[in-house]
Amino acid sequence: MEEKIKAGQISRLEEVRVFLEEHFGIHYEGVSGLSRLLKRHQIKLKTGRRRNREASEEEQAAFKKVIMALPGRPEAMKMGPSPR
Repeated sequence: MEEKIKAGQISRLEEVRVFLEEHFGIHYEGVSGLSRLLKRHQIKLKTGRRRNREASEEEQAAFKKVIMALPGRPEAMKMGPSPR
C-alpha cells in the first residue's frame, strides 16, 4: 500500500479504506482511525498544492515567459522546476 501511495495511485483516506478492505478484508467505518494509523506508521499521503481560485493559466504562462527572458538569468533556472 505504501508504494501505491508514493506513486500517487492512492491519495485520499477513503481510497486507503477501500484498498484495505478489498485486499486484506480490514473494515474501517470511517477514516479518522486510518489517519492515526498512517501517522503512527509515518506514511504520508501525497497532496496537491493549493491554487488560487481566481488564478489565470494564461496570465501565469505569460509571466513565466517574461521572467525567463530577463537578462542575467542563470541557465539552471531557465530549465524549469527541479524534480522532487
